[in-house]
Amino acid sequence: MSGLGSAQQASASVSTPPAGWYTDPNNSFLYRWWDGTAWTEHTAPAGQPSGVAMPAQDLSGKANTSMALGLVGIVAWFLPIIGLPVTITGLVFGIRARHSSARGKAITGIVLCSIFLTVSVVNAALGAYLRVTGRLP
Repeated sequence: MSGLGSAQQASASVSTPPAGWYTDPNNSFLYRWWDGTAWTEHTAPAGQPSGVAMPAQDLSGKANTSMALGLVGIVAWFLPIIGLPVTITGLVFGIRARHSSARGKAITGIVLCSIFLTVSVVNAALGAYLRVTGRLP
């Protein structure tokens, strides 16, 4: 009889976890709400586990693209309809890749695209002004 009593005392001394969000016992991709006595129907998506590092993305291709579009922008500014999208796209790629292993190419692309974006805008504004004033046939 003493064996049964000690088992009852042991089970009485075991406490349940406090209410809160815990990893769902049936699906590790979800959190499930524990109300202190039982699991509820409330779930939430589980985030990335802490301590697990995501592999770094190689953005050197974007840096190369930015530099190439900057070089194309040197000629493309003559036609603003081409120069504007080329330089804006190159600028976006360069900004996104500025912390990559090809940082120098990204910075080169940012500088070239910034310069020739400005030149394209000035060219477009000048062309519009000349057209409106009748000085451009």
